[in-house]
Parts: sequence; C-alpha cells; structure tokens
Amino acid sequence: MFMPYSMLHEEDTKDHVYQVSINIKPEIRGPISPLATALGDAIHNLRDALDVAGYSIAVALGKTGARCTAFPFGGSPEEFEKHGLGRCKDLPDEIQNVFRAYKPYKGGNDLLWALNDISVGEKHKMITPVGMFFTLSAAKAGTQIAVDPTWDRTNDKIIFARFAESGESGYNFGISFSVAFDNVPVVGGQPIISVLDRMADMVEHILNTLEAECFRLGYII
Repeated sequence: MFMPYSMLHEEDTKDHVYQVSINIKPEIRGPISPLATALGDAIHNLRDALDVAGYSIAVALGKTGARCTAFPFGGSPEEFEKHGLGRCKDLPDEIQNVFRAYKPYKGGNDLLWALNDISVGEKHKMITPVGMFFTLSAAKAGTQIAVDPTWDRTNDKIIFARFAESGESGYNFGISFSVAFDNVPVVGGQPIISVLDRMADMVEHILNTLEAECFRLGYII
C-alpha cells in the first residue's frame, strides 16, 4: 500500500530532545497538476460569470457594442474608485453602485478580491497537498504530544511528538490528506473545496442582487 507520507525522527539540538514529524513525499506532488487545471476552470467560470452578467445588462439596454461592462476590482478602495469602475463605465450608475456595495477590493471583500487575484495567477503553483486531520489514540508516558499540531506548509511536514534523548517514544496516530491553496493571499492554507463553495455562494448572491436590481429598474421584465 502506497503511503503519501514518511515519518522522520530527528534531534532538536536546541532543546536536547528528539522530535517526530510526518513529511509529505515529494513524488505525490506530480498528480496535483490536473487538480490545478480543474481549479483554474472553476475559478475562471466564477469570475467570468460576473463579467457576463455585466455584458448581459448592457445587451438588455440595447448597448450591444459596449466595451466597458466588466465586473470591477481594485487593489484598494482608492484604486477601485479611480481605475476599477472605469471597466464598467458603459453600465448605468445604479448597476455600478451594486458593484461598489460588494467592496471588490483588497481590504474590503477580501474573498471576492481573492477570486479575481487567483483567476489571473498561475494555478499550478497555487495548490499543495496538506495533512488536514490528525488523530492520536495512544502514547507512552514521557512522550510529549502536540495538543494542536499545525501543518508546516513551507517544509511540508507536521511535528506531532517530542521526547527526551534518553527516553522511549510510543504512539498510535492517524492522518488524512486534503488539497489546499498554497501561498495565496487571503485563502492560503485553506481547503480548496470549502473556499470554492464560499466563492460560488458569493457569486450567486451578486448575480441574484443584479437580477433583482434590473427588475426594479425595468431593464428586464
């Protein structure tokens, strides 16, 4: 049976103890590429849905040749107001105000901003396998077990036990793996599926709000 991790016993010379860590094997990183492609498709579809909504509103108003109908984003509130809104200047002020209300800039709605940031990034560098669920069923006396072991994404390992150089160690543990965003602002270290679910819910909410506003304004009947 192939195990995606290895165990390492190493000496911590600073504290004069031995520590036990679980390390992800480098060879399991290869199969991540197809997942990165699927992630890219999902992110692009969510991001594109926002732009398509803007263009659809322009078409409903008879502006079939409109060029600036994209959903706006910004790196800051100031950048959003100065440059971001220019990307949707062919849409009515009422629709631009809906966009503005969602604060699609860094420091506003960070999850929405992250959707755009990930969409234009390199997807194959954005995900990583991580040990997500750790359980310990038994340990020998003298073995110090981390109460809340944290995954070290930089070194792809988790240190879960430490014991004296002269002591004996013993433990039974279980661990399972998931796939998370790697060094990505806002969502780094978070499981991909839960982040995508939250992004999808947010995009759906925006689309529903735009539809309701279009009904209110009489753009669609």
